[in-house]
Amino acid sequence: MPLMPIKYKDWSGIRTQYLTRLSAILYRVINASFSSKGILSIFIIGIVLVHAFPGVVLVMTPHARLTAWMLVGEGFFGWSYLTSGLFSIFIFLLSAGVTSNLISQDMRNRSFVIYFSRPIGVTEYIIGKFGGAFLVMAAFCLLPTIVVGLMIMATQTGPQYGEGFGVLLLTIIAGSFASIFFLPYGMMLSSLTKRKAYAGIGTFMSLFSLTIIGEFFAGFSPHWKLVNPMNILHYSFELIYGFGLPLDIDGRLYVLALFLFLVPPFVITAWRVKIKEEES
Repeated sequence: MPLMPIKYKDWSGIRTQYLTRLSAILYRVINASFSSKGILSIFIIGIVLVHAFPGVVLVMTPHARLTAWMLVGEGFFGWSYLTSGLFSIFIFLLSAGVTSNLISQDMRNRSFVIYFSRPIGVTEYIIGKFGGAFLVMAAFCLLPTIVVGLMIMATQTGPQYGEGFGVLLLTIIAGSFASIFFLPYGMMLSSLTKRKAYAGIGTFMSLFSLTIIGEFFAGFSPHWKLVNPMNILHYSFELIYGFGLPLDIDGRLYVLALFLFLVPPFVITAWRVKIKEEES
């Protein structure tokens, strides 16, 4: 009896259950982040030092309403809540810890084969990883700043709340921006190595080096300050709250520095993941 050939037809349907797959990636990133003792320690210490203590100080300081100056201005003995440097340092440390294992682990244990053997592409993979890291960072950068803003409004002595709600909206924008600021750079380094330690240390040392270089050469030209990622973040906070850039900083160079810090790392990450998809 002759064998009948099996004829296969190309599947031309639409991939479904994207949200289910994305939520699985999100959950894995969040669970892995908060399961790490190092990340959890940085998170708890940062909440206390960056948000709890300053929040108490701001609440106890006499105030008629919530203003932008209370959050980004040096109004309390030369100290600023969002731009004093402590906030940026903990964002930097936390993002380095979160992104260090984001892609490198998948490269090390060959999880790419599992990811891309299912109907999921590079875009969905990156969105899932970035989204999970963003949620972890938002738990530190966004939610506590909103709570501090609400606490200040709840203890104000003045009857006007309109300006306070406007500042609170700007705080949501600033907290969201802070949550994503270091992620593209960290994801890029995580996609370049299979070792978590290399990615984490590489992120920390390279950003620290940029900080040192920027501050050292700022004595020759103020535009060197834009090499320092911390300064870019602080200038962004000031722009969001309507204070503008320092007079000695060119706005076009600021936009260029912000673009170079955010966009090329994202492109390199997508390129690396695309290569891994093809190899899988």
